[in-house]
Amino acid sequence: MRHVPLRDIDDELLGLMFRWLMRIELPAGHTSKESYERSSKWLRQLHEAFIAPLRSYLPRKGKVVLAPFAHLHLLPLGAALNPATERYAIDEYALAFAPNLAALRVALDQVSRTKAAAGRQTPERLLSVAYPGNDPKRKDYLPNVVPEARAAARHFDPWATTPLYEKAATPDAVLANARGQDVVHLGCHGLFNPETPHRSGLMLSGGWLTVQRIINKLRLDRTKLAIIAACLSGRIGLRHGEEHVGLVQAMMSARARAVVASLWQVNDAATRALFEAFYAGIKAGSSPADALANAAREVRSRPGWEHPYYWAAFQVSGLGHGANGSGLAQMPNDVVRGIEDAYRDSMERARGGSTMDPTTLVENSRALLEHIDEDLDKIRATLDPAERDRMVARLRELDEQAAGVQTADDLLKLSGAVHQFVEETPALAGFRSEEVDVEAIERSRFGWEDLDEPPEAQYVWENVTGIRNYLHVIRWNLEEQTQESNDDD
Repeated sequence: MRHVPLRDIDDELLGLMFRWLMRIELPAGHTSKESYERSSKWLRQLHEAFIAPLRSYLPRKGKVVLAPFAHLHLLPLGAALNPATERYAIDEYALAFAPNLAALRVALDQVSRTKAAAGRQTPERLLSVAYPGNDPKRKDYLPNVVPEARAAARHFDPWATTPLYEKAATPDAVLANARGQDVVHLGCHGLFNPETPHRSGLMLSGGWLTVQRIINKLRLDRTKLAIIAACLSGRIGLRHGEEHVGLVQAMMSARARAVVASLWQVNDAATRALFEAFYAGIKAGSSPADALANAAREVRSRPGWEHPYYWAAFQVSGLGHGANGSGLAQMPNDVVRGIEDAYRDSMERARGGSTMDPTTLVENSRALLEHIDEDLDKIRATLDPAERDRMVARLRELDEQAAGVQTADDLLKLSGAVHQFVEETPALAGFRSEEVDVEAIERSRFGWEDLDEPPEAQYVWENVTGIRNYLHVIRWNLEEQTQESNDDD
């Protein structure tokens, strides 16, 4: 055993990465050129702090199991970007993860116990579960989860597949049908509760399948692979020391040998494409770790899906390095068609204008201003005096508008104006994410029922205060540059 200090894993780096995780789900965090460049910069820092000190001990292209400590579990270590090669860690190593050292010991024991069964590489029985929601008109409806689940089922014999789709996908039905399945696929919304992680869970028809119910009632003794194609399914909570609570740990406690889960709220269409490719790899005999790495490469090869947001959320925990088959020499035609259908659907939705709900629009406007503030030195260097004066004047107008915000609808109009400011300012071209129909937003109402908490007045005050703070700081810095220029003259 070797002790390798990771001296560059400090509060500053963790703070950077946690801010990245908070932003990545917003359009400002993953759809602009600037967001891609920023992500690459921070992921290079992550590589140098975490992977580089271990490099001499890791087998190149070999099997690696990482058991990160504490909050390192929340970071996308597979997306760490090697500055020397510009390759991601998931491409340089066959990565799998373990929630803790005890789980790693169990995974290693499982390798020993299953060597005799290495000849049987492709799982046989599938429980395929998909619940998109109960109202296709809602913003949170998931149109791709049922096609995704049906695509998974194509790789198994019909007699060996148990489909639970839409209304049939109840928590009780999952509990009743899970025993004896080789693979369990769960496509739905997920919830991670950081305050009470045991109450985290999966939203199914008629109720929640919580971590607590999974641990107490789900039996996955035969299950080689559990896929949780849901948002935040890989997040964990910390209780005492290295004790973790979350959906991954719950599934492993239920005796699943390997679990695939996500670290953030995933893109519906890209997730469908990812699992189209993933199951094709599993069918061809690839290990879960290799199949996931190949699927990630397949997704990010599509223009517009290069950002890690689209392909890096999912990781394999547990026994991710099963007996390897030959793998895929070429993606099957039906899988390629499925990936292209998902990609085309995603691009058409993007070209159709913003699909952001009001709360996301507000959060995105704050994220845009935060990004501008962080890169202001670079922006100022591109401005001539006239452009700088126009930006200052527009920021002053936005501040005056913010001062008059009283209601959630006022806040919505202010957020739309911030997006319009970014769209109309040439120096901010790198920060543009997706087209926002500001006129449609101004005609709409907030729909306060969309917000569970906090109360409207508190929500408005917190967000307008945050927006005004950034407007003040950005304007002050630009005005300071103007003063410096005048002094030089």
